[in-house]
This record gives sequence, structure tokens and C-alpha cells, in this order.
Amino acid sequence: MDESVRYLLYVTLLAVALPCLGATNLRILLTNDDGFESRGIVALHKKLTEAGHDVYLIAPASQKSGASASVSYRGVAVTTYPNQVWAVHGTPSDAVRVGLGNLMYNNPPDLVVSGANLGQNVGRDVNLSGTVGAAITALHLGVPAIALSVGLKIEEAGTGFPSTIGAFGGAARLLTRLISNMVLADMTAVLNINYPPLLPLDVRGIRWTKLSEHSILSKRYYLQKDGRYAPELRSPHPNARAYDAESVMDGFVTMTFLDGDMSVPTRRSQKYLDQHLLDRSFEPRYRPPTIVKTQQKPTSTPASTTTLAERKPLAPAIRLNDKDEATDIIDTPTDTVEIKVPEAEKTEAQQPKVDEPAAPEPSPPPQLQPDFVQAEITEFPAEQVADLKVEAATELQTPTPHPAREQKPGKKKPDSWLRRLFEPSSWRR
Repeated sequence: MDESVRYLLYVTLLAVALPCLGATNLRILLTNDDGFESRGIVALHKKLTEAGHDVYLIAPASQKSGASASVSYRGVAVTTYPNQVWAVHGTPSDAVRVGLGNLMYNNPPDLVVSGANLGQNVGRDVNLSGTVGAAITALHLGVPAIALSVGLKIEEAGTGFPSTIGAFGGAARLLTRLISNMVLADMTAVLNINYPPLLPLDVRGIRWTKLSEHSILSKRYYLQKDGRYAPELRSPHPNARAYDAESVMDGFVTMTFLDGDMSVPTRRSQKYLDQHLLDRSFEPRYRPPTIVKTQQKPTSTPASTTTLAERKPLAPAIRLNDKDEATDIIDTPTDTVEIKVPEAEKTEAQQPKVDEPAAPEPSPPPQLQPDFVQAEITEFPAEQVADLKVEAATELQTPTPHPAREQKPGKKKPDSWLRRLFEPSSWRR
């Protein structure tokens, strides 16, 4: 064989083998909300498997879009298929929980991937998305997660969104390349990726964005021919670089971190809430009577024999009309009611005791003087006093950091590894 041909063969084999040698094979739980047979998850399963990852496809058996992170409390059924594929008859969150808690309990995954979804999950719609809900569920259960969605064009609703289906391959390749360069130890939040409905050569770039205030769902519903109401869809306003919904519309891939925490920090203190929200001056219209037990001298008539007329009312009386309907309430005074206790019910503590010889009175305890009275005043040397003054002045000038503002040791930002991906030298081609 010619030397030049042999050299070209070695270079070709090396170029093919280097990505496989550099990348780490992961055990991945793959799920979605469109069903285990949808085109998006099939395309993603193919790319991840070709990259050498050990993929467990555990997804809903049918379409479950909009399920968010809901679960089926009545239980779910699971159907097993060859090549590590399971169909869970429940929500996307059910699929993740069954996968982590049962099917992969002895072999937990390194990463959970949810997608690729038919339609973008951006802005306010992430709270409704089953794709994002499955990833958030995995994060709460302690496993890093990525949610991948491919946008759609509203004008293609009547033709089955061909642009979205054509972009599934490019989105799967981007995610596979991203996984080969990521650091799982830094994944402290869900990475939400949205791919535009374009071919790879038409994608304009990647943007680091935050959630938009836009929702694809309009306020109104329209009446369909079958008599059901369906929500109207709308498009976001273009040219908003900082937000994901507008950036996907402009042809960019967006990356946003989500932690699943929907709480909002507030400056109102607990003292403010107790002072302004609790109505401690409120007096109820009826206050239950106070019951006081008193002793009764033994008589021939039992104490419990009382007539109905002798008893005082313990609650307001209700006046009824001829139709047995309450017309008004008569307030009665809430007097203190005394309940007489017969002599036989006295406890041992109430029974008279036999006189015993009085014990000698203990001597009064010695009176202790405060420490500051007994302490001796010592005078420090002038040099030591000067050093103390300098030390106190230094402490006053150095502010003490607030414990709540201190960053926890070892806590990494979720995008610390992703920022390195924008450097061309960090990519494994």
C-alpha cells in the first residue's frame, strides 16, 4: 500500500475515534410528553445511541402535552418493549418517577433528557409543559436534567408542522454534542433548550436568554365544528434579544436555566405580617361561657338533679317563626356558670389530711450578692489600653458580612460549565 494512502487512512481513523475516546458514555433516561413513539423522541434516541450512550427510553404511552409535573394518584400501568423501551400509561412525571424509583433503581441514570418536544416551551408556557415538568421532577429527585423542544410555526397548523419535524435531526445533533462537553457536577438546575423550526444551516446562532412574559395561548377560545372550544394561538413580538420566546422566533437556539422554584423574594418581615394582617382586636359575637367548679356541701338531694327551667342558657337562643325558620338571634348574657361537685367526687388532694407533726422551718437561704459587687476592679497598663482601642476601631471599620448573603462553599453556578462551551478550543469535534 502506498505511504500516502496509508497516511490518509490513519488520519481518517483517528478523526473518527477521537470524539468517541474523549466523550464519556452516560446512562441516560429519555422521556417526553408526546408519547414514546413520537418523531422527536425517536430522532433523539437514535442520535444518543449512536454516540455510545446507554439510553433507557421511558415515556408516556400516549400524548400528554400540558400535563406539567402532575402525577396519577390512582396508579399507572407499564408496558415493556425490547431494547430498553417502556411505555408508562400516565403523565411525563409518572414516567420519570417510575423510571428512577423502579425500572432504573439499581442502575440510576447519570442524566435525564426530556424531548424532543413538538413545539417550543418558552416564556410562561414552561409552567404548563409536560416536557419541562418531567425535567423538573428529575431535578427534584436529585438527577441532572435537560429539556429539549423544537419550535413550530402557527401557519403550518393545517399541514402537520413540517418545519418542526425537519428540525428534529438538527436539534438532536446539537444536544448530543452538548452532552459530550458538559460537566454533570455543575448541573444544579434544568437546562431548557429551544431549537427554532429551521434546518441547521438556517439557524442564526445560540442565545443565552431568560424567560419571556409571552404565552402562545391567547385569552380567548374559539368554537370548533364538533362543539368543543379550543384556545387561540398567537406569536410573540420579534426583536427582543434577552428573552427566549422572541429569540426562537428570530431563528436562534435559546438556553435558559430553570430551578423549579416559583417563590418570589420579599422584603416584608414576619413582624410586619403579624402587625398588619392579624386582627387581634376582633371580638366574636358569642363567647363560650367560663366553667368554674365549686365544692358543694353534702345534702339529701343529689347535686345533679336540676330542672330544665333552673339551667341557664349556654348559647344564644334562636327564634323560629311558624315555618320553623330562624328569623333573628337573641343575644343572651354569657354569665359564668357554676357546676356543683358532690362530696363523693373529691379527689385525694381535696380530702382533709391528718395533722402531722410540723417539721422545723428551714433556715432562710443566704443572700447572694451580684457578681459585679464581688468583682475586683483591675487597672490595665496604658500600653494595653491603647492596643485595645486600636483593635476596637479596626472592628468598627471592617463590616461583618451578612450570613444570608454569604455564598455557600462549593456551590457552583449552573452555567459555569456552559460558558466554556462558547470557546472554540473546548469543543470536541
